[in-house]
Amino acid sequence: NVPAILLIPGYGCGSIENYMASYNGKLMTEWLKNGFAVITIEKSGMGDSYNCAPCNEVDLQTDIESFDAAYTYMEHLKEVDKTKLFIWGHSMGGTIAPEVAKRHTPKGVMVYACVFRPWNEFLLEMHRVQKPLMEGLTYQQTEEFVRGIQPIYNDFFNHKKSPEELYQVPSYQKLVVSELGYKPGSNDMWGRHWHFWQQLDSLNLAETWSHVNCPVLVLHGTADYEQCSAVEPMLIKQTVNEAHPGYATQITIEGIDHFMMNSKDYKEAYEHFKNQEYNKGNFNYRIAEETLKWLKKISGE
Repeated sequence: NVPAILLIPGYGCGSIENYMASYNGKLMTEWLKNGFAVITIEKSGMGDSYNCAPCNEVDLQTDIESFDAAYTYMEHLKEVDKTKLFIWGHSMGGTIAPEVAKRHTPKGVMVYACVFRPWNEFLLEMHRVQKPLMEGLTYQQTEEFVRGIQPIYNDFFNHKKSPEELYQVPSYQKLVVSELGYKPGSNDMWGRHWHFWQQLDSLNLAETWSHVNCPVLVLHGTADYEQCSAVEPMLIKQTVNEAHPGYATQITIEGIDHFMMNSKDYKEAYEHFKNQEYNKGNFNYRIAEETLKWLKKISGE
């Protein structure tokens, strides 16, 4: 009869069988040691799935429905305390988490390294941070790139044009190939079906978060160059508290990157990522400490 946490990971198509060898396993182990059950499920077509479409061919709504089914599964486990069910969302999982939470009555929701604004709006800020960091562009070159990609994003996200249609525009072709990863006959875009990203952009997360009627913990890392904006967690907190005063708490953790590892800043985090340092025992345990402190407070453990 233990409290339980549904773990919703990022957007990638990886199996839960690999969790214990990654940052997910480090975090889960700390929760388990402190008496919390952790529920994980495979995405469509991953691990031991059968008769399922491949993960990289399904859309965001399929992911949401899958994790909604996972929450219902958690509710029916005889080993868990039905009054103390939580949701954890990391990265893209932090977008799916409120979509699931608004359909149920969890005890609380925790999210880390996720976005709030429309995806096409966030991407422009992300490019301004990542292009100088990862590709060595000057800030002037970066601005030129952003201004070049902006009309493509407008057509893709707002006018719902397919990558194939975008590629037919001569002035778009180079960036559609280099930035969207376009290949004739393929639906793949950034590791998922291109519909996934259009659906993500269409989500009104302000509306979603306002319907989450439970305590919320919003975490942000100062060395997270992937979700590189302090505006996102602030907007989540403000939106939740506007609808349900006092429900949301925001915590900023110094020196932690997107993969919950110790990195002093964006540059070091990127170097760690390139060297696979996040799999070498560099876990920042403060994220486990902060989540456990909040979980115990909310659940009364």
